[in-house]
Amino acid sequence: MSQLFSDWSDFIALLPYEKILYVYKNVGAISDYEEVAYAFKGTPMWKYGDLILTNKRLFHLEYRYEIKKISRKEKLRSLISFVLSLMTFLGYPIIFIYFITSWPPNCTFALLTIVLFIVSILILSAIKVSENKPVGYRRIIFQLPLKRITDIREKSGWLLIDVKYRRKPVLLGFPGSSKKYGMIEKIYVDRDKMRKFIKNISTLIYEVQEYPRETIQYKVVVEFKIDRNGAISVKCPYCGASAPLQSKESTVKCPYCGKQYIIPQKILQLLK
Repeated sequence: MSQLFSDWSDFIALLPYEKILYVYKNVGAISDYEEVAYAFKGTPMWKYGDLILTNKRLFHLEYRYEIKKISRKEKLRSLISFVLSLMTFLGYPIIFIYFITSWPPNCTFALLTIVLFIVSILILSAIKVSENKPVGYRRIIFQLPLKRITDIREKSGWLLIDVKYRRKPVLLGFPGSSKKYGMIEKIYVDRDKMRKFIKNISTLIYEVQEYPRETIQYKVVVEFKIDRNGAISVKCPYCGASAPLQSKESTVKCPYCGKQYIIPQKILQLLK
């Protein structure tokens, strides 16, 4: 639980016998049908947050970021990064092609363009743009029962989770290390985290689907009688028959209906 923000319980209500087993930080998720369709067209709109895996369900909680005032220095830094990014990846290539294709080719200016391109790359690498840090959760993106997950597969660095009764899969992205060039950021896939997640969820899905846990619920005795000799008889909460209490075992089987019920400790303490 220490890996989660304190407001996680505002979004997730754990079921009986449900425990949080794994938490994966900074995982992208797409579950909306339209956004999944856009992602397949090449425009993924990731919602980053914590991926939570329990012994029964899979959750994704989207981050809520701190709101802070942007200083003039940061605004100027962002503007410079934007202009340099635009010139580096759009302006310089066009200028270079122009000088090379012109007749006669102007090799001096073409070489100067290459030098400016390299200098801009170095400047963009040195510029650090401040980022907002997550301080909690904004909303729950999805919650999937493990017994309804039918398939997990990788495609183009994403994980596609097929779920029963869903027309489209849920998409997961595991961003790893990144390299920024001003406003442009190259994000690499954290395949180690992805492999660990696949291994853990596959094991849990197998346990849930192949070996479902049977939950036995016992009723508790609420009626009992004590005779003059101190003998105690309890009333079965199922059939209502009375039977003498002869041992201090907390679980007793009714001799009439055959069902088991629980004897409270306060009644057991009355036995001599």
